[in-house]
Amino acid sequence: MKKAIAEIFTTADKPVKSQSTLKNYTGHLDRLCRFNETTPLKLFKSKNAKDDILKYINTRKSASTKNQVCCAVKKLAEILDNKDFVKFGEKEVAKTIAIRKGKKEKLKIAKKKDGADEYGKTHYIEVDTWKPEPKKVEPVEDDLPF
Repeated sequence: MKKAIAEIFTTADKPVKSQSTLKNYTGHLDRLCRFNETTPLKLFKSKNAKDDILKYINTRKSASTKNQVCCAVKKLAEILDNKDFVKFGEKEVAKTIAIRKGKKEKLKIAKKKDGADEYGKTHYIEVDTWKPEPKKVEPVEDDLPF
């Protein structure tokens, strides 16, 4: 499916010019389509398309990744001339930018469990979601034992 998505982006009237952006958009849309069990051309056609896209976006931990998915959806909607989803994409991009600016995400570098991947990468970056437990305050008794 990635080849079909890449072809949509490269043969459009306003194609994606950057190879890194093309790979990024292609990867995100491929995962989105697999998650929703659809194809790029049918992505916007279901009754619950917006809800389905939002479900996938909310499975992503990082606001940066959510933003990239929204940008890919918006670009695909522009290419397919779907104005409703272009507006939807713009609104979601604005939300993810607000999240990114509003709170600092703590990122951590984690080692891949299976060793190096096909590109030779052994580590990845993930959002650190750990939060300390609040300290329990024990009441102090005023009565002295003597």
